[in-house]
This record gives sequence, structure tokens and C-alpha cells, in this order.
Amino acid sequence: MVIKNNIESFDKIIKHRDINLLFNFIDCYGSHGLAEIISRSPFINELKQKGFTQSCHLCKEILNNINMYKYVLETIRE
Repeated sequence: MVIKNNIESFDKIIKHRDINLLFNFIDCYGSHGLAEIISRSPFINELKQKGFTQSCHLCKEILNNINMYKYVLETIRE
């Protein structure tokens, strides 16, 4: 799995999800939770132009875009 240009195994991500705010959020709320945050963000128009066939594609797009990633983290912390 590639997130923020880092490669981590799925097992490692799951093992450490409780200490990672974003992974903990995804574990609790899933891609729908990320979509809710982004739907109220300045990034919504950018994402509307892309076609996603699965929620995994949306997560990957958000997590690999540094500005979206920072926005999501800031929103989760609030």
C-alpha cells in the first residue's frame, strides 16, 4: 500500500493504526468519513472531475495529495 509516497505493508498499517490518527479515523469511519471531510473542503471540485470506481481509489487520491492529506489531518484534530 502506498501512502504519502511511503510503502507499508497492510499488516503494519493495521498493527499501528491506533497510534496513527488518520488510520484510526479510517478504521472507525472508513472511506465514507474521508469523503465527508473532503465534500466540505476546497478540494471537492478537483475530485468531482475524477472518476472513482471504488472507495479505495478515493482514499489513495486523498492520502497521496499532500495538501488534501494535511487538510484531512487538521480537520480530524479539530
